[in-house]
Amino acid sequence: MIILDRGNQVIIGLSNIKIVLLFNEHYVREQLTMAEHRIRLATIIHTGGGEYDGLLKEFVDELKEAGWNVQGLLTKHSNKPMVIYNISDGQEFIISQELGKESLSCSLDLGGLARAAFVLRKALENKADLVVVNRFGTAEAEGKGFIAELLALISEDIAVVTLTHVNYLAAWREFTGGLAVELAPTKEALHNWFNTVKIKADKADKVDYCLH
Repeated sequence: MIILDRGNQVIIGLSNIKIVLLFNEHYVREQLTMAEHRIRLATIIHTGGGEYDGLLKEFVDELKEAGWNVQGLLTKHSNKPMVIYNISDGQEFIISQELGKESLSCSLDLGGLARAAFVLRKALENKADLVVVNRFGTAEAEGKGFIAELLALISEDIAVVTLTHVNYLAAWREFTGGLAVELAPTKEALHNWFNTVKIKADKADKVDYCLH
């Protein structure tokens, strides 16, 4: 179980049921996503060499050219520091820190991730057709990084795609409870998945729900 606290927002993630509780002075909302409902979340498994970042960028470019509202973050390749950027305007965020040549510690800067997280929250606010999260990585596997934003996007049934390092595949599967899709690293697989989730979303929009 993952428990997160972002100010007045508490998010509890369970492997087979996801409960999102949003607290403020005026309301409490509870949303349950049951195990039989596959969430609109997908990942490609990678080995750490950045081998699929170009693929993801090409996919994003093609969707944007076709008129889809795609927002989120992608990884910019450089030796050091580690940089991610906003798909919408190119704004860059440094997410690593200099620890010295002899250091064996992880150089990931959680402060840098926190600064970049507003891009994902903005995408949520804008109800993007697709949100790209550059990685489900070290921080997310520990319940940190972009984990709260991922859960918020899932709770609003917004399509999300990311890359997951093979070392964190077990954490990914625990986080998603087996409800997400693991895609082959091809544009065909990405487009087929996106077309499928958008068709389901269009059908859902036409359903008249009566809540009691």
